[in-house]
Amino acid sequence: DFDYDEEGRPVKIGEYDIDYDKGIIYSYEYNDDEQASFKLNGSGFVSYVNMEWEDYDDSSLVEKGNGTINLSYDGSGRLNKITANVSNNVTEDGEKYYESESSTATFTYNNGKLTKIVWDATTDEDGEKTKYKEIYTIEYEDAQENSLAQCTYSIGDIIGEYEVFLQYLYYVGMLGKPTSYLPTKISYEWYEDGEMEGHNSKAVSYSFNSDGTLKSETYQGTVYYTYSNVLSEAKAFVSKSPIAVPEKASRRHGFFRSRLNR
Repeated sequence: DFDYDEEGRPVKIGEYDIDYDKGIIYSYEYNDDEQASFKLNGSGFVSYVNMEWEDYDDSSLVEKGNGTINLSYDGSGRLNKITANVSNNVTEDGEKYYESESSTATFTYNNGKLTKIVWDATTDEDGEKTKYKEIYTIEYEDAQENSLAQCTYSIGDIIGEYEVFLQYLYYVGMLGKPTSYLPTKISYEWYEDGEMEGHNSKAVSYSFNSDGTLKSETYQGTVYYTYSNVLSEAKAFVSKSPIAVPEKASRRHGFFRSRLNR
C-alpha cells in the first residue's frame, strides 16, 4: 500500500517510509539498519541516493560498505540514465575480502515510449573482475496509450532489479514520467564477460476500470498486481502487494546487497 501526506507526497511505499525533512527513505521493519539518504531535483524526481551500512550476523559475518546512485532525466522529465558505485568490505569466519561494483543503465525512448533499457556492470572481488550486461527490449504492438501516466509493474520490476526501493519510488512517480504507452511485451537478454547466459520474453496485458485506470496487470500468465484507489489529482495509484513474483534468472547482483545475502 502507498500512503500520502496532506501535500500529496508519498510517505509510505510498500515496506519503506519517506522522511522529506531528513531526506531519507528507510524500511520501517528494520529501522536504521536499512536506510538511504536522497536528494530531489526541481521537478521532485530523485536525483541522488547515498547509503552506508555495517551489518553483523550470528555466523561471524561482518559487512561494512557504502554506495551511491545518480539519476538523470531528459527534457521531458523521463528517466534516461542511472549510474551507481558500491564498495563492501566483508569478514567471514575471520577471512577478509573486498568487493565493489560499478554500473550504468541507459533508457531509450521513441516518441515517449520506453523501448530499451541496457545495464552494464563491472564487479571486482579482490581483484577478480567480471563484466555483466542486461538488455531489456520493450514492445508496444496494439498498445494502449498511457493517458493517465500510470507506472506499471513490468517496468518497475526491471528497475527493482537494480535496487528494490527504486522500484517503489518509480511506482509513485518519483523517478520521472512513465512510458507514454502501456508495454505489451518485454524481451530480456543477459551476458557475463561478453557471453550470453540466457534470454526470455514475457507478454504483458491489462484490465481496466470504467474510468480507464488499471485494474490488473498480467505478466506472461501471472497476475502481479491489482490496482485500486486512484488519486485523480496526482494521477498516481495505490496498489496492493504482488500476488506472485517468480524468481528472475539474472546472474547479476544488485547494489546495496552483498552477494552473500542474495
